[in-house]
Amino acid sequence: MNFRQFAFAAGCLAALSAPAYADTQVTVLHVSDNAAQKAIWDEIAKDYNAAHPGVNVQFKYLENEAFKAKLPTMLQADESRPDLFYSWGGGVMQAQDKAGFLKDITKDVASWESDLSPTAVDAFKVDGKVVGVPFEVGEVAFYYNKKLFEKAGVKAEDIKSWDDFLGAVKKLKAAGITPLVVGAGEKWPMHFYYSYLVMRIGGEHALADAKAVLRRYGIAASPSVQALLDDGESETPKPGDPAFVRSETRIIAAPQASLMAAAEVAGRAGYRPLILGDALEGEAKEVGKVMAGIARQVAIHGQPVPAPCVLISGGETTVTVAGAGRGGRNVEFLLALAVELDGRPRIYAIAGDTDGADGAEEVAGAIVTPDSLERARGLGFNARTLLADNDAHTFFRALGDQVITGPTLTNVNDFRAILVNAC
Repeated sequence: MNFRQFAFAAGCLAALSAPAYADTQVTVLHVSDNAAQKAIWDEIAKDYNAAHPGVNVQFKYLENEAFKAKLPTMLQADESRPDLFYSWGGGVMQAQDKAGFLKDITKDVASWESDLSPTAVDAFKVDGKVVGVPFEVGEVAFYYNKKLFEKAGVKAEDIKSWDDFLGAVKKLKAAGITPLVVGAGEKWPMHFYYSYLVMRIGGEHALADAKAVLRRYGIAASPSVQALLDDGESETPKPGDPAFVRSETRIIAAPQASLMAAAEVAGRAGYRPLILGDALEGEAKEVGKVMAGIARQVAIHGQPVPAPCVLISGGETTVTVAGAGRGGRNVEFLLALAVELDGRPRIYAIAGDTDGADGAEEVAGAIVTPDSLERARGLGFNARTLLADNDAHTFFRALGDQVITGPTLTNVNDFRAILVNAC
């Protein structure tokens, strides 16, 4: 179904759902003040009228604010009520249905609604019945400064997902560039950004949390905000939702799979791999201390596995930044590990974020060697002081031991490996 055919179906459904009697008048009320759009719809109506003698489809247009203000009154009277009208769906549409203004067109669209996105169709359903049809896709555009992107090392063509977008924001902030500037003189356009994020990412929990905050602090929400919070259409689809009928999800990269791949590489190199877990969490420096204890146990007692071996783990730790440093969970883990090992021979380590950026820095991670602390002292750096200041990036940058991969365009958690050589 091409655009013109679909527009006929969406714009002239009232005429199509009943026999075409002589002098059938169909009024379509559209929200638009764009001359080019008006010309397209008027041409569609003209073509339809020519193909269906006795039917006269006429489009009427109102500017956005005027449309919202006048439509409720127009729906009350027979002489002003349009046969079809533009709608944004949601709570307002449900109220219109409850008032008896909307027709059940489920049977009329049954033959072609499967050609559309189930999510889009469901947006115009009330209690399971179809009361409207989608006819266009809205876009929210971001314009970017090429020179600033280049300065921050961001490539627009690499931003293809929400995670990619967050990664670009992190890079821009790290380069001292304000990531987003929005012209919101009219205020209301800003709601699209927030509502899209809430509905698509937050879902039910975000709405429930928002209402809990309003109750806790006694905040009276505006009618429009309250309507959004109470509108079931604002929630993300749940398992079993018809939106997923034609969807299929396959995991092609996962934390455990990455650890097993690393274990296979270690085995081929003659090291016994031991996977300690793919979801280790906690403060990075505390995890570093624990891992140092395990590495020492291996080196001294051959437990839980004898050397030569590699202790492999994944999962994302956290850094509570209390000092002047910029954090970075993998480098803080490594610096804490190095401090606890205190130059113990035969033990080496690497840790990094698989997306290529550890915290706010465009550094994936770093490596630790038995002489890391000694080399740092020779350069005038105190490892314990830097660790207390959450400034591990400075430590590894000075040693030249940072791991810099650039964006890897994937993310399967952090990766940590501690190698213990035999005597």
